[in-house]
Amino acid sequence: MAGTLTPRPLRLRYHAVSIVSDSTGCAQARALKGVRLLSLSAPRLPIVGCTNPDGCRCKFQHHSD
Repeated sequence: MAGTLTPRPLRLRYHAVSIVSDSTGCAQARALKGVRLLSLSAPRLPIVGCTNPDGCRCKFQHHSD
């Protein structure tokens, strides 16, 4: 075999996320401010019951371990 193999970075199956929203975020998003969750247990976006009149503007912030 010619050439060398370059190792790829290890990708973990689960990682931490937090929900980021602006000042118009709904009560559910504000309640989760600063909380890190496993990606598997984080709520889907838009959060069910979001009350933001402009629609959900939340995003996930991904965190490395």
